[in-house]
Amino acid sequence: MVFARNRESASSLCQMWRDRSCGIIQKIYLATVHEWPPAATAGEIALPLAPSDQRPKWRVDSTGNGKQSLTKWTVLSRNYNHKNNHQTTLLSLIPVTGRTHQLRIHLASVGSGIVGDSLYGSDALPPPNNNNNNNENNENNNNGTTIKRWDASNQLQLHAHHLSFAHPTSGHLMEFSCKPEWMDDESIITRDINYNTYIDDR
Repeated sequence: MVFARNRESASSLCQMWRDRSCGIIQKIYLATVHEWPPAATAGEIALPLAPSDQRPKWRVDSTGNGKQSLTKWTVLSRNYNHKNNHQTTLLSLIPVTGRTHQLRIHLASVGSGIVGDSLYGSDALPPPNNNNNNNENNENNNNGTTIKRWDASNQLQLHAHHLSFAHPTSGHLMEFSCKPEWMDDESIITRDINYNTYIDDR
């Protein structure tokens, strides 16, 4: 998240986000999906989006009433789990446009959606488990209180990984990156993402 410290900076940042004509704004997301075209390594998804009757959901709308939406994607890795005979794919994503739920809808339209996405993807919400003493995802702390252990399998595996923009006063390039909690091998993203090529050219 970016916060302006004065009114002038806020105005400058808002202008950059509106027109992006300077080519400095970069937003890179990471997502893990269940299914993805096996031969595809990179591409674009250009599907117009509009509000759905089932709010707060949005939907693909090809009737001419939807807002143009564009997502660029690149496959970073494909991971196969031999225990459950299941493959997931790690993607880097550039939302060239910024529509509501754009990345979640676009990925669901091509594959089966993002891991942990119960709104657009194929993952249903996990049933509630009130038996804290027998839940393997729980553990007891020193005072005997049961606390829930963080479980990545139930999380939406969509993460805002990298953001860069021009400083509103000095014009210097500001860059910020962070690794998602659900990722074990950080070398994948540091090795395979060339941040200099991810310029928003809308």
